[in-house]
Amino acid sequence: MPQPTVDNAIEHLGGPVAGRPTPAAAPAPAPRTPEMVGQPITFRPVKGNKHKGNQQALGFRNSRWKTLWLRIKLPLVLAYCRLLNISRPVVVVLTVNSNCNWNCVYCYGDYPTKGTEKNLSTEQLTHLIDELAGMGCCYMLVHGGEALLRKDIGYIVDYIKTKGIYVCLVTNGQLFPKRIDELRNVDNLTISLDGRAENNDRNRGKGAYDFALTAIKLALKERFKVRVQCTLSKHNKDDIPYLAELSKEIGVPVSFSILFKTDFSALDDPLALTPEEIKHCLNTIGELKRAGYPLFTSKPNLDYALHWPYERFNKLFLMKEDVPADFKPLKCYYGQLKFHIEGDGRVMPCTILSSNHFNGKDVREVGAREAIRHVRETNRCVACPHLTQNEWNLLMGMSPQVIAVNATEQVKELTRWY
Repeated sequence: MPQPTVDNAIEHLGGPVAGRPTPAAAPAPAPRTPEMVGQPITFRPVKGNKHKGNQQALGFRNSRWKTLWLRIKLPLVLAYCRLLNISRPVVVVLTVNSNCNWNCVYCYGDYPTKGTEKNLSTEQLTHLIDELAGMGCCYMLVHGGEALLRKDIGYIVDYIKTKGIYVCLVTNGQLFPKRIDELRNVDNLTISLDGRAENNDRNRGKGAYDFALTAIKLALKERFKVRVQCTLSKHNKDDIPYLAELSKEIGVPVSFSILFKTDFSALDDPLALTPEEIKHCLNTIGELKRAGYPLFTSKPNLDYALHWPYERFNKLFLMKEDVPADFKPLKCYYGQLKFHIEGDGRVMPCTILSSNHFNGKDVREVGAREAIRHVRETNRCVACPHLTQNEWNLLMGMSPQVIAVNATEQVKELTRWY
């Protein structure tokens, strides 16, 4: 496969950046935090610390070694749960905001049109985080919509960290430069980027590429651990080699997903890939991965998607009765070890099973424990072809190959050995 080039896609990132000063003693947290919409979070700053605001209110400062321990802890907790057949929310996708500042043409959640009136307040979120921590959560993916639209996002991140939970924050990157000092404690920053500027912006909106790349450069310069997430559509299906080369150049791993929409409209969407295009994309990712490019999607995951028994992903998920006799589905642990919480408080098994397919309960009405129990006992989905979900399923299923690859990628990411 000819190697693509990245013509001046990103400038030289320079040398190490001096670390932050050690914070002074933190004041006690405010007894109540302000509500989310339109109100800035203000805390009494600590004299002598340039990172003012939320971190001082909670007195937490992250480090590489704290992050490393939490990354080691996750597979140990998963192994413990698997060994003793325990179901608990080890991993939680927490949607903190139901609206977005971009209007991606393929958005599965219609986030640009959603308001903020149903979003959980700061107080409700911290109570929910307390509940989840008490139930054994040790890994949380924080996203939206666009998570950085929340005025209190720094406080929320830091509050999660005080519970000993790993935080991966997902963003489109536009607001990251303005919010960077509030986000110093995240363990991983995942930024959406779909390919070359023209193709990325056809998917995500004019200027989205520049915002994302600026955020990636700044995050790397400031020593954040960064990943890139790409959604493949007609617009950018040929940009996989470009992203692979970019990821190798700047030392950032890339994960891929195939376009879907939870209302099945992707089946007739002109952006949807044909069966042949999906197969070509999966094979291209596999070839580039074997060539040494830092692509996070694993070989077992790619192989499983290539052998999905339904063409064009026209079955987003399978119930037990839908599974063909000659097909052995990958065991799904969503709704057992991993859960998705929408911005309006409803608990779902995953993003695929939206409100169109699953009637989740609101944590504000019944509490997190009951809402999770409802998912555990009523979710009937047994399999899907989606790359992001199945990468997690392979890890939660303790696949030796995926654990080994994941551990290697984690070490590379922490030390930037790309």
